[in-house]
Amino acid sequence: MHSEDEDVYELSSLMTPWVLRTAVTIDLPALLEEGPRSTAELAALTRSDPSTLTRIVRYLACTGFVKENPEGQVALTGLGRRLCSSVDPLLSLLLKADSAAGRIDASLATLPSALAQGQVGYARLFGKDFYQDVASDPELSRSWNELMADGAPSIVEEILQHVAFDASSHVIDVGGGTGHLVAGVTQKYRDIFGCVLELPYAAAAASALFAELQLTGRCRVQEGSFFDDLPEGDTYFLASVLHEWPDGDALKILRRCAEAMPAHGRVIIVDRIVDSGKGDDALVANLDIMMLTATGGRERTREEIANLVESAGMQVQKQTVLASGRFLVEAGRAK
Repeated sequence: MHSEDEDVYELSSLMTPWVLRTAVTIDLPALLEEGPRSTAELAALTRSDPSTLTRIVRYLACTGFVKENPEGQVALTGLGRRLCSSVDPLLSLLLKADSAAGRIDASLATLPSALAQGQVGYARLFGKDFYQDVASDPELSRSWNELMADGAPSIVEEILQHVAFDASSHVIDVGGGTGHLVAGVTQKYRDIFGCVLELPYAAAAASALFAELQLTGRCRVQEGSFFDDLPEGDTYFLASVLHEWPDGDALKILRRCAEAMPAHGRVIIVDRIVDSGKGDDALVANLDIMMLTATGGRERTREEIANLVESAGMQVQKQTVLASGRFLVEAGRAK
């Protein structure tokens, strides 16, 4: 029987999360998925110190992720198989300590100083801000692109269900990641042209997607920053963009959209919001702290998003809380 103090410590302990991240980072689950192995063999395959790896494996056994068979070899349990990329690719990617997600997780250790000083901890920890860091490392870029691509289909599906594009001719996905949103819209609406504005590390992934889907005749990629002049279009997407930035920068992005779009143009914003009423409060609170330490962004209320839109010289025309809890806003020029 655990005391309440012990329960609180177990909930707050960082031991299991970081042991799991260590195991996934060295591909331990993938090696054990092939069959039981000795600790010595695992140490050789992962180029790990045998004594240290023995201690990691012992902890994984105590927490139910591996077990020792009668021959003294290490084997995965059913729980441990969940760590394999073949079973849950997203979980495996999220748990890699050397991925973009792993570095974001590491920045959570700076939360106490962020609270005291109001500063983003990521740059202090890694020597450069998150986007500079991702852009400077091909492996970080690849992992971040994979994360963006994983979440894209559900956003695309919800947008296509709730937004009409019959009057659109050219859609611009501002900070559009790997291009899935533009691809989805142009596949459904065959007379629409699309453009993704992105930094080089993501622009390459979007170009590859358009080529794979044979959309290069109608879809293009423009390398650049959304703090600079934007390409011409009549519909501008900001999907999961504004929450990554503090208010001042979010306002700059919205103003760039307002400057670029014609009188009949519109901006479509999709972001999580606080108090959506869809049961995603824990997810939003998680994302909010993540943005606090990693990028300086935040999750906002619907009123805070509307205030940003109005400050950028636009007005909200439509707003909908989607089934997922995401908040979809259509905004146009203020009259």
